[in-house]
Amino acid sequence: MIALLIAAALVYAGAVFRLRRRGVDWPPGRALAWYLGIAAAVAVPGHAHTFRDHMIGHLVLGMGAPLLLVLARPVTLALRALPVRAARRLARALRSRPVVVLTHPVTAGVLDAGGLVVLYTTGLHSGGFLVGLHLLLTGYLFTAAAVGRDPAPHRPGPAVRSAVLIAFIAVHGILAKHLYGHPPPGVPAAEAEQAAQLMYYGGDLLHLAVIVLLCRELFPSPTRAWRLPPSPAPAACHNSPVTAKSSA
Repeated sequence: MIALLIAAALVYAGAVFRLRRRGVDWPPGRALAWYLGIAAAVAVPGHAHTFRDHMIGHLVLGMGAPLLLVLARPVTLALRALPVRAARRLARALRSRPVVVLTHPVTAGVLDAGGLVVLYTTGLHSGGFLVGLHLLLTGYLFTAAAVGRDPAPHRPGPAVRSAVLIAFIAVHGILAKHLYGHPPPGVPAAEAEQAAQLMYYGGDLLHLAVIVLLCRELFPSPTRAWRLPPSPAPAACHNSPVTAKSSA
């Protein structure tokens, strides 16, 4: 997975460089978020020696790194950096039915939370590379669906996303409590208790960050629009439904 992450870092850097060659600035904070997310994911060992180590990997790969990657707004960057024809194809793909269904908060939440339930109640958590990739992808998908600011047609309003986020937090907490009393197959009870506590309290901290981002959307600062003028929409997406619901 390290090779994929390095490739993602290089592609992002190339897109930023392409924008700068056109004289278009890309916020450094977004680039920093991308590279911090990549670095966090790379730092997670491919094979955890203990269930506690695996749970740290879950918090980083499934929650922390995806949040940073979402804050980097890679889809917005792609729409602005790609040639016009390629950007239009990407915009059409974002409006396609499969993508709309896959990126719906309910779908993303079921894939993320449901995957965790399956992993931790069947012993599949020791799957190595595939488990790590699953955690990263489903974590990104759910975080983007809940609080992402990239262009996303047909994105539900804050009320739906808030309800799904609350449900996900509840499932995550219940699963942590279940693991505390019912260790996965082959995991010692003491080790499972430590991992469950990490999952419960560490998850709460990361969930709090997501809640803060959602609340910023629900209750925007009255002076924010004056301080931060909206960024221009990608040329390929003018008059497109994709950008109608996107933000700066």
